[in-house]
Amino acid sequence: MRQETAVLVSKLCTVVIAHYLLSTLLPYSRVPTIVSAVLASSAISQSSMFLRLRQRLTSLAAGPAAVSQDRSRSQLLRAVNEMRQYLARGKAWNEKKRQLYKTMSWRQQKIIAQTGYQAKMNKVDATLAENYKLLQDCVARTVRKHNISTLELKLAADQARLSPQTDHHKVIEGLCHFARDWSPAFDREVVPILDYIRTQLARLDLAETTVVVPGSGLGRVAHEIAELGAKEVVSVEYSWYMLLLNEFVYADSPRRYQVYPYVHNYSNHVATQNQFRAVELRQRARPANLNVQQGDFTSFTAARLRHEPHHVAIVTCFFLDTAENLMDYFDAVARVADAAHGDVLWINVGPLKYGTAAKAELSHEEICKLRGVCGWQLVDERPKPEILGYLTDTEGLWQGYYGVTMWTCKRTPENM
Repeated sequence: MRQETAVLVSKLCTVVIAHYLLSTLLPYSRVPTIVSAVLASSAISQSSMFLRLRQRLTSLAAGPAAVSQDRSRSQLLRAVNEMRQYLARGKAWNEKKRQLYKTMSWRQQKIIAQTGYQAKMNKVDATLAENYKLLQDCVARTVRKHNISTLELKLAADQARLSPQTDHHKVIEGLCHFARDWSPAFDREVVPILDYIRTQLARLDLAETTVVVPGSGLGRVAHEIAELGAKEVVSVEYSWYMLLLNEFVYADSPRRYQVYPYVHNYSNHVATQNQFRAVELRQRARPANLNVQQGDFTSFTAARLRHEPHHVAIVTCFFLDTAENLMDYFDAVARVADAAHGDVLWINVGPLKYGTAAKAELSHEEICKLRGVCGWQLVDERPKPEILGYLTDTEGLWQGYYGVTMWTCKRTPENM
C-alpha cells in the first residue's frame, strides 16, 4: 500500500511541475489548468488504489452476494496473472541457482562445469519455456471465456508487483497434476482409486444418479465417473488454478502438449535427464453430463445442480483432510444428500494428513464414530489402508506414500 501511494504521489508531483511550467509559458491561458486536470484524473483513475476502491464500492452497493462474487473474480485474476508470470518467475528462480553456483571459487566452478551443470541450468530455462506454451494457451482461452478485460489484467499485474507473496507454487502444482491425473505414467496412483469408486457406484442406477465430486482438482475422477454414464456429474473445485487447468483439458479441437513436471526441482534425481522427463497432455471432448464448477464446497447447495436428483452419490477423494473445519464438510455432504429422492451413497478415498489450521484432527477411528453420529451407515470398507503415492517419482531418491482409507456409507432413512 505504501508503495502504491508513493507511485501515485510521484505522478501527481509530476502533474504539479507540468502545471507550473505550462503556466509560466502560458500565463493567461486556461490550457495549463485543463491539461493538469486531465493528467491528474488519469493518474488517479488508473491507480490500483482507485480501481480497488471502485470495485469495493460497487460490490458493497450490490450486497453480500456481489462481495463474494467480487472476491472470486479477484482470485480468478490473480490465478491468470500468475500463469502469465510463470516463465519470468521460473527463470528468476533458476537465476538464483546460477548466482549460488557463482559464489564458488573459479577453480571449483571450473571443476563442476565439467559435469555439464551449466548446460543443465540453461536447459532448465528452455524447458520452462516449453511449459509456458501450454500456460499461454490456457490464459488466452480463459481471458475469452471469462470476459477478462485488459484493465483487469493490468490491475492484477499491478497488485502482484506490490505483493511480497506469489502463488507461483500453485501454478507448478497444477502443472504437476496434469501428470498425475492425465498421464498413464501415474496410473499406479489413480487406477486403484478409480477401481474402488466404480465398484461402489455399481450399487446405484447411474442413469438416475447425480454424483458430486468436491475438491476435484484437475478432474480425472469426475471425468471417469461421467464416462460411466451418470445422469449428472458435478465437479466442484475451490482453486482457480486447478479449475482453469481442468477446463483446459477439454477442447472442441483437441491438441497435444508436452508438460515437464519434474523441471521445477534439482533435487533427488538419479540421472540428469530425469529432471527433463515429459508427459503428454491430450485434450479431449468434455462429456455432456459433466458440470465443472468453481466454488467452496462448504457453501454448495442443490440449487447448483442442473437436474433435480433422484439417487445421489458424493465422492470425496483426497479431500477430507483438507478441511479447516471437518464438520463444515460433513454438513455440506449432508445438504447434498438431503436433496435426493432415492438412495444416497458417500464414497470416500483418502489419507488423513491434516493442514496446519485444522480445528479438529480426527483419527480414522474417530471419523468412523462421527459418521454414525451424523446418520451414515457403513456399507463397505477396505480392511486396511492401501499404500498409494501422490505425485511420487518412483525413479527419484525421495519417494512419499500415503496410507489411504477407502469406505462407503449410505444415509439411513431416519436421518434424511
